[in-house]
Amino acid sequence: MKKFESGVVKDPITVPPSTTIGDLIKLTRQYNISGVPVVDKNELVGIVTGRDMRFETRVDAPVSEIMTPKDRLVTVREGAGREEVVALLHKHRIEKVLVVNDNFELRGLITAKDIQSELFKDEVCNLGVEVCLAHEMVYWHPFSGYGLGVRILGEVKKEYADLVRLTR
Repeated sequence: MKKFESGVVKDPITVPPSTTIGDLIKLTRQYNISGVPVVDKNELVGIVTGRDMRFETRVDAPVSEIMTPKDRLVTVREGAGREEVVALLHKHRIEKVLVVNDNFELRGLITAKDIQSELFKDEVCNLGVEVCLAHEMVYWHPFSGYGLGVRILGEVKKEYADLVRLTR
């Protein structure tokens, strides 16, 4: 199961290169994921995405036959900034960037969807500050981000929200 921290999926679901395409399809449906890193003896060797599997009919073939191989992967080192990740996603027109260490061991996965989610959360928090909500509510409340957006809509009168939108 994936563990999400600050825009990075830590310990993403992975498969070895020998996994069959049929088994990978079952795995992606079970966990509702569209891309799976391929790891061999702790080393990242590829990734299989929904695009790779879209028209695939050879369910008994290994994923190594359809994966994007190591030499074509788009990766960042641990600790890379959001700007670098967004630039790579945009430049390569991809949905996922793999996070690796110096030994090319997988350390995480960043998706365009997760980045957008983080940006939305920042945007909502900024709006909370702009409408003068208490600092504790904006940053430390257990419902920050999406939940904060709902709380803002519930606690701020419509004319104040419209005023904030007009002044931005």
